[in-house]
Amino acid sequence: MNERKQIIRDIVLDIISGREKLQSPPNQLPHLEVNVVEVMIRRKIEPSGGQVPYDVRQKLSNEDADIVREVFWDLVIEKIITVGFNSSNPDFPWFKLHSECGTI
Repeated sequence: MNERKQIIRDIVLDIISGREKLQSPPNQLPHLEVNVVEVMIRRKIEPSGGQVPYDVRQKLSNEDADIVREVFWDLVIEKIITVGFNSSNPDFPWFKLHSECGTI
């Protein structure tokens, strides 16, 4: 795994585990992307792709957004998160921690 993907994976795990305190915890992939930017700003991590530093616009660079999606699906395959939030929102882009996840 390249270094950038590992940084973003660590951020995503901190977010979904609750180790990062956020304005709105994610339960949809677009919310997760906003949360990743919030944490990157807090940790002073520059965006990939030579873009200007992250700010209140809170939109991932295209490269970082691709990595977040890859990390998301990696975590689904690893049974850390599951697609669907509840019976009213059973499909993508909704998600939650997998019931067998335990601690991450």
